Amino acid sequence: MPEPPMRILNPIVNVDMSKPIRWPGADYQKNPVMSKVDSRLVNIIQWTAQSFPLRCSIYSGWRAKSYSHSRGRAIDIVLYDQNGVRIPNYQSPPYFRIYEMFGQKSKFIQMRAYPDLNNIYEWGGYFGDNGAYKYKYGSCDLMHYNLDYRGPQVYRAGSLRSGLRGYYHNFYNANSLTGPSTPMTTEQNIDAEIHYKLNQFRIPPGTRVTYFSSLDPIPNKPPIV
Repeated sequence: MPEPPMRILNPIVNVDMSKPIRWPGADYQKNPVMSKVDSRLVNIIQWTAQSFPLRCSIYSGWRAKSYSHSRGRAIDIVLYDQNGVRIPNYQSPPYFRIYEMFGQKSKFIQMRAYPDLNNIYEWGGYFGDNGAYKYKYGSCDLMHYNLDYRGPQVYRAGSLRSGLRGYYHNFYNANSLTGPSTPMTTEQNIDAEIHYKLNQFRIPPGTRVTYFSSLDPIPNKPPIV
């Protein structure tokens, strides 16, 4: 059965990109983890979270022994459904499109705010596998955003601009709860898709972004989304 036409249920939240968002309760520059992360990357994710219907938590910034994180060029996020249940963010095909929609919205924001990052800002959801439908460490990393694009040999599964490639449609996005991976077209289209598919799970304004929250184990019940 074909999907119904997309429509915007509520106007999209206006994203104010005139100034960075500061961490609640602490000076951003004094945060021992985030002060080492490229502020442009932090701003992109925070501005995206402002306009996204689901709560987003940034829970990993700088850390040692990681190529991108140790250079302050990567952060990890997790999204929550309307009941506060964490949506799996690693090698989780049913939720791939939810995180991809967040990523594609963030790409539009990056292109408007920091066009100099056009060729290096990317999402870990497209990290490649070992072939033949077999994951390897780091494949399909739905949580990961970085300023370290290293070419199609690393991002074999696709890109934010093009969506998934080839057989990855039937692997990384299998049993999707929110439809297929699709290429970016216009920001209006991704806004419409986000709000058509996720608006019923909208959370109250002012609670959309949190930082370094403790990650409880994923409950046995799946997210409502």
